Amino acid sequence: MGKEEEKPVEYAAETAAEAAGERPASGLRRWKRRLMALAIVVAVLWGLVAAIPHCLCLITFPEVFVDLSPNMKDTPPELFPDQTLTAKYGISRQGGGYEITAKGRVVGWPFTATAHVNLAFRFFGVEADGSAEVRLDGSQYGVTATFSASVPGGWSADVQMPEVPLADSDPFLRSILARHPDEIVRKIIFDGIISLTAHAEQQRIFRGIPQWQAKARIKNLDASVEKDGKPLRIENFRIGVGAKGVAEHIDIDPMFAHIDRVEGAGCVLTNTFASIRATETAFLVTEAGADFCGGKLHLYALFLDPKKLNAGATIYIDNVDAGKVLSHLNGFKGEASGTLNGKIPFRLANGNELHFGGCYLHSVPGEIGNLKLYDPTPITDNLMLSGLTKDSTDNVANALSDLDYSALKIGLVPEEDGQMALSMKLEGTATRGDIVVPVSFTVTFHGQIEQLINTGLRVATRKEHKQQ
Repeated sequence: MGKEEEKPVEYAAETAAEAAGERPASGLRRWKRRLMALAIVVAVLWGLVAAIPHCLCLITFPEVFVDLSPNMKDTPPELFPDQTLTAKYGISRQGGGYEITAKGRVVGWPFTATAHVNLAFRFFGVEADGSAEVRLDGSQYGVTATFSASVPGGWSADVQMPEVPLADSDPFLRSILARHPDEIVRKIIFDGIISLTAHAEQQRIFRGIPQWQAKARIKNLDASVEKDGKPLRIENFRIGVGAKGVAEHIDIDPMFAHIDRVEGAGCVLTNTFASIRATETAFLVTEAGADFCGGKLHLYALFLDPKKLNAGATIYIDNVDAGKVLSHLNGFKGEASGTLNGKIPFRLANGNELHFGGCYLHSVPGEIGNLKLYDPTPITDNLMLSGLTKDSTDNVANALSDLDYSALKIGLVPEEDGQMALSMKLEGTATRGDIVVPVSFTVTFHGQIEQLINTGLRVATRKEHKQQ
């Protein structure tokens, strides 16, 4: 009877405690135990995560092997017969962070890489930052990088290669050139400067899209090589190349190339420039130009197939010096004044076959020039073959020793057999005392074009276009 009377009192006490916002002692103990267990689990997990880098320092990692051939499909296999990357690496404590070292070979060349990483463990993730360096052993080429990342945030990295020499004397480049199938390429001598910068980032590490941009620059590059005993030289070549990408999409920036001097095929070009854009399958030279023989050369809309080295366009020639142009014709001995204009349609096949269309150069209408030939034999011999008597050709030879011309035209003309010949048309007057002798004739030089014009390229002489 007494115990039954105590229950309402105990129940009333609990009800009063609940009304006052207080829990019974047994409920508080249960919640304390749960919180303690949760704290232990979190501490254990956090300890495991924090111990991972320390455990990594004790692990011997297997050698890394990466097949690079899928990314080198357009690279000639003879240049890089080994298209793999292999590396052995390890992790150690260094200062307040961790150092990762790796040694291996990339495309057959040994390299060394080091990275210093700082880790910071936060309650809701991990943050890391650091720097890295990769160098080709025995070469002057290498890159440095800085990076930062967070989980579950994003990451970013900056890579740069400061200005270093771009020269054939570098062992890495020399090894590539030595494997090139073209003997001319193997003999190229060059020296310049190259630099590189790049940036990549991804704002969200799990769902973000990577973005990147890179720029490279070549400057002060001089190069020379000999082909068939004739030199080919360029002086102070410079160009900037840039590209950017989002995921798998890549855009190549417009390129602008400049060369102070180009010497080859018996010609000298100065102040050469080109504006280049990359398409999906070729390079488009939107405009190019150079100074030549006292005048200007211009070219527009040239498409270059980088795989086959096929291209075609028209070179427009403005106000070149007649005497300097004529000096490029084999057998010309003399001097001339006046200016010439014209155009040269051409097609380049396989990088070494030059096909001409209807090319011509003509004097400016209304302008008088002077021509003095010290040896008119090539012209008079051709005139005799066409039926002129010796007396007539002697008169022409005498007139060509000092001729004021009103029309001078030089061109490539198609012949019946599909070949092309060099034609020269001349109209003017020769004055001897009080006697003025009119002169007008056209002479055609037959034979291989490369024998008539000083050029180092192999010239295909079949007809490509009708004469303009």
